[in-house]
Amino acid sequence: MAKKTLVSALYLISSLVLLFSLSSWFFSPVAPVDEYQDLFCNQIYIDTTTAATNSYDEADYGNCVTDGETFDAGDNLYKFLVSEADTFEIQFRVTDSANLHVFVMTNTVDSTGADCPDTCLFRLDSTMSLEVALLPGIYWLSVDGMISGTGPGQGEGAYELAVKCNNFFEELSCGQMVSGSTVNRLGNYNALNYATCFEEITDPQDLPNYSDAGDIIYRIEVTEVSDIQFTLENLDSPGVHMFLLDDMPDISDGSTSPGSCLGRGTEPGNQEINGTLPVGVYYIVIDGVDGAEGSFNLSMICENDYESIACGDLVMGSTSARVSYTNSTDYADCAPVGNYDAGDIAYLFELGGEDEVTFTLTPTGDNDLALVLAEAVLDDSTNKYSLGSCLAISDSADVEKIEMMLDSGSYFVIVDGSVVNDTAEAGPYMLEVKCASLPIELLSFTGVPTKEGIQLDWVTASEIAFEGFHLQRSDDGINWNNLYWQISKGSPESQAEYRYMDKEPLSGANYYRLRSVDLDGTVNISSIIQISYTGKESKTEFSIYPTLTADWLNIKGGEVGKTIRYEIRTPLGYLVKRGTVGQDSQTLDVSDLSAGMMYLTLTDGLRLKTIPFRKL
Repeated sequence: MAKKTLVSALYLISSLVLLFSLSSWFFSPVAPVDEYQDLFCNQIYIDTTTAATNSYDEADYGNCVTDGETFDAGDNLYKFLVSEADTFEIQFRVTDSANLHVFVMTNTVDSTGADCPDTCLFRLDSTMSLEVALLPGIYWLSVDGMISGTGPGQGEGAYELAVKCNNFFEELSCGQMVSGSTVNRLGNYNALNYATCFEEITDPQDLPNYSDAGDIIYRIEVTEVSDIQFTLENLDSPGVHMFLLDDMPDISDGSTSPGSCLGRGTEPGNQEINGTLPVGVYYIVIDGVDGAEGSFNLSMICENDYESIACGDLVMGSTSARVSYTNSTDYADCAPVGNYDAGDIAYLFELGGEDEVTFTLTPTGDNDLALVLAEAVLDDSTNKYSLGSCLAISDSADVEKIEMMLDSGSYFVIVDGSVVNDTAEAGPYMLEVKCASLPIELLSFTGVPTKEGIQLDWVTASEIAFEGFHLQRSDDGINWNNLYWQISKGSPESQAEYRYMDKEPLSGANYYRLRSVDLDGTVNISSIIQISYTGKESKTEFSIYPTLTADWLNIKGGEVGKTIRYEIRTPLGYLVKRGTVGQDSQTLDVSDLSAGMMYLTLTDGLRLKTIPFRKL
């Protein structure tokens, strides 16, 4: 495969920004995007342009085409996202006699806020490899054929396309189980990278051949010393192996990459690597010997893999893609009614004194999950908890609830799924903890849409040493904004009623909750209620002023309680700034941007608008 290095690509792209900024403003981008594939690092894409739609031609590729060249054949489009500036190697190989080429184009945003191909930067011809430095942003790769003679289809055919990325890793964390495949992957690592795991082999030529197979690298960050077990389940090829590598920092730029091999799976088929890992960064490489490739499941099991939960908490999570730490055997004291060998999540619940506690598990997807309460036993010598006796299981087809008088101590609350007909129940959920000794007892919390907005009512049975409520609203049930503050007006002996009218509700789903604050600063969260609202006219569009500015942009059109997310890109699509702004009229500091034409994209989840402005 011929190879060409574009050492000045970064300079080329930077210089093109000024050249094409005005043309991108006055002229529309190339043809709109109908169909495309997302292109990911180190993945080989095997495809053909035969019978593909002819979306682009030589006019769309501009200066990347010379006089007399005609590209009137079917083409395939790929979208490639660069999050950090780096050098990439684009590899292209035609696998038949077709006259195919790859055009690399920049990105622009059209009037609807959609990404579109724009200016062509360079092209790859037939079979070649090109190293290029790219700035952050979106790029488009079009595989197209040149029509060199008469008759249709001469420029259509089969090919292989890949982008090789440096320091590209997928993330793996405790309790996670991922599925993957090394089929059609680039081979970044070989036996020399694993040499320290083959100490019995003294001659490098005798090392196994791992250079002819694709591989996948996973990055792991260990935050506390822990016993960890990695398990590789081969699904179709026993020749796919697992290696554990340490971290090697790059002194020149501060980046890190896999270093020496610390361990390897030795058995064919399913493999394990066990050990105690200090705090640091590590890598798991899945690779094949003698060209072996295949699909697999990879899991990471850590000791003390749990979160903490307290009275008044409401947490959201998901058991999808989780390993199974516990099963029916661990719940034997509760006489379990199912096979609980599905992925699970555990929470440590610590109680300072005797209290009546209610745990409520509400699935938020199409799944049937179980709720388990068990003792947490502390080992004083290691200061680590282990699972003790099971105290209760709730496993119905709906909401799960456990109500129990508990002594002071430590407990595990486990969200688990059963296995039915070889299918594990898994999915998202909400878990709520209520304790009887809280300063307030909330009897009800409701909302009703009206012509004026959404009316919210709540009633407390008693209030002891209580300061007040923050009424909070969200557009997704995850990210919350304070909407209103209500001071306490109740007493230990009587009920108290509260009402608030949200006069500016969101169009569509509105999520509300109460964040109660005690006099000692303790905070507790209520259940979430969802109210849909369609009684208002559509909100105004986003707008900004001034559109010529050196320091600040003023944003108008925000709604109370909704967070606005923004991105600023150059005319070539490079992302230069992103973040969020709050409610109502807001200002955005752009003094740190370079001078020139910019595009500001604003969205609040329901509305999206891209607005051009010029930075002076």
